[in-house]
Amino acid sequence: MTKLTSELVLSLTDKVSRPARGVSRSIDNIKRQQQGAMGLMRRQEGLTARSAAGMGRASMMMAGVAGYAAPLAGALAVKQVVSSAADFQAAMNRVQAATAATGPEFAALGSLAKEMGRTTSFSANESALAIEMLAKNGLSAQQILDGALKTSMLTAAASGADLSTAADIVTDTMLNFKVNAKELGTVADGISGVLLASKFGIDDYRLALGQAGGVAGGLGVTMADFNTAIAATSNS
Repeated sequence: MTKLTSELVLSLTDKVSRPARGVSRSIDNIKRQQQGAMGLMRRQEGLTARSAAGMGRASMMMAGVAGYAAPLAGALAVKQVVSSAADFQAAMNRVQAATAATGPEFAALGSLAKEMGRTTSFSANESALAIEMLAKNGLSAQQILDGALKTSMLTAAASGADLSTAADIVTDTMLNFKVNAKELGTVADGISGVLLASKFGIDDYRLALGQAGGVAGGLGVTMADFNTAIAATSNS
């Protein structure tokens, strides 16, 4: 009887303690999971803090770069202005040597070059270069001021020619057809008309003017009649 009672007690004890042990293990598992989650959260917080610190340093670096960029851009702009002014002065020095212009004439040429730089697609430096070309072609400072420069630049802009070619065309027109500088206003329009109405390009026109312009002008042919003749010839 005593043995049976002992076995029964052991059996009941085992049945009661077994679920308790399972509950204990479950609690232990939950604690381990909580500890793992807490560790993960701490690692993530550390990564976040390091990332924020890195972003802060990057922002400070960018701010420093931006702080240097503005003064650098300003310095480069000033350098460009100074360089452009020096280039223009050098170009005008060559103009003075080529034209032998007097003080007032030289000042007027400088003002005209700057005006052409403001009102055309060319810069003031390029305008000064065109003045030098015209002077080397034999035109006087007064002829350049009276219309030769403006017509050269209009011809270049309308035809796509470079300034050297345009200056040669204007010079040949004045010399071959005895056109006064003040009468050059229609020359650029006349050349554009030939290019539009014919198969001529600006280089073709320059060659035709150089080869036949002198003869035509010597025979009393006007510039307008010459343009009409070469336009018809190119289309035949």
